[in-house]
Amino acid sequence: MGRWFCPQLDGEPAAAAAGEVHFYKLECESLRRRLEELSYSGAGVAALRQDLDIARRREADLLAELDRARAALDNLKEHHDFLMHERDNRSLVEEELQLQWQSRVTELENRYRAQARRLTDDREAALAECEALRRRASVSSVASEDTGSKEQVTLVRREMERQRREFELKLQLKEHEADEERIRHGQDKRDKEQRIRDKDQKIREKDEKIREKDDMIRQLEDEKRRDAQIYDDRLRAAVQAHEKQVKELQDAQATLSSRLQGAEALHQARLQAQAADWRRQTGESEDSLRAQEASLRDQEASLRAKEASLRDQEASLHAQEASLRDQEASLRAQEASLRAQVASLEQEVDRLKEEVGKRL
Repeated sequence: MGRWFCPQLDGEPAAAAAGEVHFYKLECESLRRRLEELSYSGAGVAALRQDLDIARRREADLLAELDRARAALDNLKEHHDFLMHERDNRSLVEEELQLQWQSRVTELENRYRAQARRLTDDREAALAECEALRRRASVSSVASEDTGSKEQVTLVRREMERQRREFELKLQLKEHEADEERIRHGQDKRDKEQRIRDKDQKIREKDEKIREKDDMIRQLEDEKRRDAQIYDDRLRAAVQAHEKQVKELQDAQATLSSRLQGAEALHQARLQAQAADWRRQTGESEDSLRAQEASLRDQEASLRAKEASLRDQEASLHAQEASLRDQEASLRAQEASLRAQVASLEQEVDRLKEEVGKRL
């Protein structure tokens, strides 16, 4: 603020003193208005409120984003729990399938061993029967060989050879089926292990995403705390600057008020002296002014009487207008009734014409 210039009032005319007092009053009013603006709706307060609104909106956005991130994290956790539950169920199913497969393999092995044992017993029985036939053939054909026994031995040998080949083929077929079953089970087991590894990889990826979401939430919370601290510091500094400006303006107002009081006291003394002089000078013209004032009051009374009469006339005109409107409404109603009667008469005339026409 600039320096205040207050010229000396001693020895100046009354007009200059009145102008200076008016100047001080205007300055005081200007300072009061500036103080009120800075106190309630000044530029500094508006800027602070705008910054505060921006900070609140930013905080609301951060809270909304934090809620969304928490909701996404909860969804990911629920999905992770669901995947873990599915993996546990899948492990139980795989264990059950493994037990079923082992029981099936054991059953096939037992069946294969039983069939192999029966085939071995049949082979041993056939070999024993062949040996018995061979012994009987050797005993019965000491001098000459019997053709029938030879053919029987040949048939028995062929039958034994055929059974042996069938046994070997069945044995190879069982071994091949067992190999295929082992290969298929191994492939199924590898496929299941691969699916389990894929599921574990997906679960690890989900865990990584959950950790990233946690890091993002922590970063958002840190950013929110930093923004709140920054806005608090700015608000505190702006409030301090505003309080300093208000204090300076209050000091300036107090200084101007003291100067204004002194100038007003001096001006009041001069005005009282000048008023006494004016009363002495205008004592003779007061009677004429009073007479003029009385005449003006009489004129005012007459004008008021005229105004009252005009108002009464206006009220009567309004009443007449209302009565005319009522008459107009009644005339319109009569006109409508007459039109209805005319229409009914016309209908009656038409009916009579029709009757006359029919009679003729």
